[in-house]
Amino acid sequence: MGGRRELALRKREGRIVRQARRLFLKRGFEQSTVLEIAKASDVAIGTIYKHFDSKEAILVGVLEHQMRRLMRAVLRAVQACEDPLDRLRIFTTLKGHLVAQNRPLFERDLRTLSILVGAHLPSFETSERQQQRFLTALAEDLIKAGQLKPGCVKLYAQIMGALSDSYIQAHLSESKPFHQSGEAVCQMLLQGAGTPS
Repeated sequence: MGGRRELALRKREGRIVRQARRLFLKRGFEQSTVLEIAKASDVAIGTIYKHFDSKEAILVGVLEHQMRRLMRAVLRAVQACEDPLDRLRIFTTLKGHLVAQNRPLFERDLRTLSILVGAHLPSFETSERQQQRFLTALAEDLIKAGQLKPGCVKLYAQIMGALSDSYIQAHLSESKPFHQSGEAVCQMLLQGAGTPS
């Protein structure tokens, strides 16, 4: 019995997140209300608060859902990819496309989003850990391939994540396409932390 209830709760939460995303993209985060999200999700407003404690928590839920989508797409795309730099290119390019598709959600500056995510970290940890594991494995492979100097793998993973995010944020603010973002991030990484030529 508990399994059915859990499944129903997850489905309802997914519906709330999808409808919130649709409203946030259409009307903007500030202009959308929890009541509108409840109506669009076909649930009572009290039901929303059983899943999320605020509109900001709903936004974090939407971002978490999008990041899980990203990591599923990345993992599918890199399955047959031997070159770790190609995996980094794919990761950054797909993340750039996801951000572009959800532009109004990411147009807040990264600091504001980081504070928001930090305040609701337990609901965002799953995708963040998955992304960190992917980047850590990538850093290990880049060191093994001799493309990065031996060093702190977790630091390299954080650098790759920060480079990708910074490059994407810069392109987002300048409305530039993301098709070359993966290559640019690889070049910046290798110039800053790669093996000497």
